[in-house]
Amino acid sequence: MVWDRRMRKAGWAVFFIMWVPFAVMLFAVATDDEMDFVRPMAIFIILFILVFLLLFGSFPVGRYEQGRIRRTGIPAEAVVLSVTETGTSYNDQQMVVVALEVHPPYDAVFTATVESLMPYYGGEELAPGKKVRVIFTEGTRDVVIDER
Repeated sequence: MVWDRRMRKAGWAVFFIMWVPFAVMLFAVATDDEMDFVRPMAIFIILFILVFLLLFGSFPVGRYEQGRIRRTGIPAEAVVLSVTETGTSYNDQQMVVVALEVHPPYDAVFTATVESLMPYYGGEELAPGKKVRVIFTEGTRDVVIDER
């Protein structure tokens, strides 16, 4: 679950950087300077498209990573340590960050955080102290909550 976060961070970084050529373009237009405003406008448009691809492309990349972990991962038990709302919702379901203490069958206990949608029907399932089934990738701390 690393690449979707990296893509979102890169998208936000490019979002902030794209305003530099926009400001240069506005300055050139506002001052009627001899400076060419087409080059900053082209850079701005390219960066805008890159922001769109990085931010919205992170969703399918995250879904692909979750599917890969579900296909190749190892089932385990985990204890919910905390649940924090992110302020984001999809179809009136709250996105939450769940801190887990994962108990692998053949390895040492480790902690991990997972972004998950709070289910409509079973919100108490993700309450602190409750046990949940998870799937993790051996050798990493990539974890998804098993929704079966």
